[in-house]
Amino acid sequence: MKDKVKNVVCALGIGESFEYWGYDKKIHDLDWGESIQVDETTKLYCLPARHFSGRLYGNNKTFWASYMIAGEKNIYVTGDRGYDEHYKEVKKTVP
Repeated sequence: MKDKVKNVVCALGIGESFEYWGYDKKIHDLDWGESIQVDETTKLYCLPARHFSGRLYGNNKTFWASYMIAGEKNIYVTGDRGYDEHYKEVKKTVP
């Protein structure tokens, strides 16, 4: 799969894992509130998420994020997340 990937967008600090796994493509480590322009009409936002971080790297040693793909229509990608106050802030962050 890595040979077909043009760009990797991940939460802050996770890019090291992609480098280790041999992804020589451009890696974008994003912090909450940061975004990248995907193409002329689409922007990807890194947003807060709440999750217990213990699956891959030990207890709370990784940074969790959700993402908004903003374009003609918006898609909010949260994955396996717990509800918290940050959901109210998401709408304020993305135009």
